Amino acid sequence: MIRVVLTGHGTWASGAKAGLDMVAGERDCLQAVDFDGDTNSLTLRLKEVLEGTDPVFVFCDLAGGTPFQVAALTCRGRDNAWILAGASQPMLLEILPMLESGQDPADLMQTAMRAGHDGIRLLSLTGQK
Repeated sequence: MIRVVLTGHGTWASGAKAGLDMVAGERDCLQAVDFDGDTNSLTLRLKEVLEGTDPVFVFCDLAGGTPFQVAALTCRGRDNAWILAGASQPMLLEILPMLESGQDPADLMQTAMRAGHDGIRLLSLTGQK
């Protein structure tokens, strides 16, 4: 099974996980690693949760931020890890039920990115009273 690790600034990861748990139910394959500003602590925690040989998706809040950089360094050399920045609930909700489907992980990440894009909506209330 593909494991999913959420990481980001502050409590973004645990907050995102709590929302996913509420909407889709708790899943053993989903873990959150928050970043409180201590890079060493983040590195140790990510190394711990990324241990093993199972394929892993790491979803980060921001491209180029410390959680993204640490995840990239931690996953370096693995051929079964994918790191996606700019993560959102729509992309995660789309792929969580598919993690055990046997689909190619690279295809699942493409599905996640499409769902993230398609999940963007604008409600304009301009001119309404």
